[in-house]
Amino acid sequence: MNLIDARVTKVLSKPKLVEYAICSWWEVKVEYVDMGGKKTKDLIFLKEEEVKEVEVGYVFQH
Repeated sequence: MNLIDARVTKVLSKPKLVEYAICSWWEVKVEYVDMGGKKTKDLIFLKEEEVKEVEVGYVFQH
């Protein structure tokens, strides 16, 4: 499986803590652009410090 880079163009929600059964994670909804165009996605992180780094220009792979 190949991964491609995506760049955040807009942060659409505030980071929120999701707790489910015995697991918890942080997520934030973003608009991003990659080779296929603009799309939206929920980015998921395990630590609050990681989710706070998401801003316009943040690069992730998917």
